[in-house]
Amino acid sequence: MKPIVFFITSLLVFQFTKAEKLKQELKRTSKTGSVVTSTLSKEIYSSRPTQVPYQVEVPYTESESYQVEVPYQVMERYYIDVPYQISENYYEDVAYLESIPYTDYETYYINENICQNVTKYRESCADRQKCELVSKNRRECSDQNICSPKPPVCQNVEECGTNAQGERICKTRNVCKNTSEQDCRTENQCRNIPYTENQCRSVRECDRTPYQDRECRYEQVAKQRAVTKYRSETRYKKELRTRTVTRYQKEERSKNVTKYRTETQYRDITKYRTETKCCKTEMKTIFDHNWEQDVEIIFPNENKILGEDEEQFTLQLKGTEQNPSVEVFFTNSPYKYQASISTSSSKKIVVNLTNQPYLKASDLNQEKINFIGVKSTKGKNYLTIYDKVNVPYIKNQYSLKIIKWVDKSILLEKTMTDLSEAIELTAAYDPKSEYEVQLQVNRSSLTIENQIFSFKFLSTLKEQLLSKEAIKLIKNSELIQIEGIKNINSNPILEFTDLIPSFKGVNSNYQIQFQSIKGSKKTLIGKSDISSLITASATQKISLGSIPILKEKLNKIFISGSQIQIDLIVSRSSSDSSSEFLKKPLTIKKTKIQKL
Repeated sequence: MKPIVFFITSLLVFQFTKAEKLKQELKRTSKTGSVVTSTLSKEIYSSRPTQVPYQVEVPYTESESYQVEVPYQVMERYYIDVPYQISENYYEDVAYLESIPYTDYETYYINENICQNVTKYRESCADRQKCELVSKNRRECSDQNICSPKPPVCQNVEECGTNAQGERICKTRNVCKNTSEQDCRTENQCRNIPYTENQCRSVRECDRTPYQDRECRYEQVAKQRAVTKYRSETRYKKELRTRTVTRYQKEERSKNVTKYRTETQYRDITKYRTETKCCKTEMKTIFDHNWEQDVEIIFPNENKILGEDEEQFTLQLKGTEQNPSVEVFFTNSPYKYQASISTSSSKKIVVNLTNQPYLKASDLNQEKINFIGVKSTKGKNYLTIYDKVNVPYIKNQYSLKIIKWVDKSILLEKTMTDLSEAIELTAAYDPKSEYEVQLQVNRSSLTIENQIFSFKFLSTLKEQLLSKEAIKLIKNSELIQIEGIKNINSNPILEFTDLIPSFKGVNSNYQIQFQSIKGSKKTLIGKSDISSLITASATQKISLGSIPILKEKLNKIFISGSQIQIDLIVSRSSSDSSSEFLKKPLTIKKTKIQKL
């Protein structure tokens, strides 16, 4: 009964002991606050000496039978085929040739005089008078008064601006103005006056008159005659022949054969049996108690979590019960922290986190600005500028000024907090003019060193024509990226960016295709042209509910946990057929596999 009592006692201890928790994954959201608490635990065991029975192997002898094969000799009879030869007669067909006469016909030729009627021609000629009208010109001259506009008046104009370092730079342009005055002079001008005149000449004309005549000549005429010829034919006759043939007869033989019989024999073998004896001392590890450790993580008050974002981190118990410690690992966070660990009077571990800025100037400067240019949509012109540093935890302030080079007039001046939408230009924008774009960017965030970073971005705005360099940019598939499908207010939104600059006369066509993936099988969901849904912005947000072919399938296919392959096909073509560039449409296909 003792083992049963021990089992029941161990079962009760297991039931009342909490499972240890050495590691815990935690989340911090906008509703959590700046303090996160948790309790980690670890099972503590101790070793005690215990008397336990043990088993030994005891040898013993046992007799067993086995089978052996014993050989013996026996006489065995058998038959073989013995060959012998005899002569025999036979008849053979012998071929011979025989000459056979036959009648044939041959063709021969003789000369015969043959006559026939032929048509011949004689020629008669005479002179005739032929007249026709001829066009001629006579020259008439008179004085004419000719006027032409005076040449434009030109002067040098100095234009100034600032470069990316804020230095003032100037350049001189030659500006010309037209005048309404004219220069006049008198010139003698001549012209040709056409008239017609009748001219006659003598022309010799000839006619051919047919007549009949008779012609005779000798020709070879084919004739046939009968002749006797001979051909050789093969005939056969029987002739007697003699040959030697081999035949066989059965003869008896005998031989000694070794065979085997099975006999039973006996032998002694050693075997072992297991016996249980008492007792030996062993050290046994048993559960002592459960060590529970309270942990408090204090985040900086200014490090807020925005919207539905989550900060994910793992808390792991380290050290001993007498000298406890914890480690914090962040797997997803917009911030970086430095941890300092202390123990309170109540033996609670307190982890104080301090903010560690990690973004440098090279992560935030003008290299992150993509100047795409002007796009025309629905009769309006939009300026598209893309900022790669567009995250919720960095506050951006943009001051935009567009200045016309010629007269320094300001086309547009605007302050914004977001560049994700294209900027509508005023009606004064002239595509054939050249402009200077000044963009002052101010960034502030806890993730930035010194928390503030500013710079000025300068660029020239003018029509970009197709060239070899432009074709290289259009072919660059890295400028097109699929962000994926996001569920915004239960309406799936497909986001992608197209950072290829705007070039004159280049048209873009966009198509999307969706396939569901189950294992190695792909099933087409739908394919649609979305060119009509494209805006002038660099980032496109396409509502899948607005596409008729996908609207009815959203609830069945675009569900949580499903795997989707997204294909984006972008085709560029030139509207100028005379251009030497982009004569054929250029297509780029981007693919992304996403688990919803």
